Amino acid sequence: MAIVNTITSAQEFAGEFERMGRGDQFSWIALEALFHWLDELPEPHELDVIGLCCEFAEYNDLATFNDENGEAFGNMEDLSDQYFVIPTDQRNFLIGH
Repeated sequence: MAIVNTITSAQEFAGEFERMGRGDQFSWIALEALFHWLDELPEPHELDVIGLCCEFAEYNDLATFNDENGEAFGNMEDLSDQYFVIPTDQRNFLIGH
């Protein structure tokens, strides 16, 4: 028998990261953006907190991304042409590996 828990809010989503000891992996704004991106996927999926922590990295801004990765992107559009980017409502963003 499988027990399925449906997560319906970004707060519940963030709570699962806390429960798995990964509450500090992403900022609240990044977790909210990641939740909304996952929620818009066409198929339901099982939450894998550790997998998401391995799959995504958060950056505070484009300059930080460039510095940490030896890149020289001038804007987010150019970055999005080469990487999978989940933007947030602020300057930070998530990059999918």
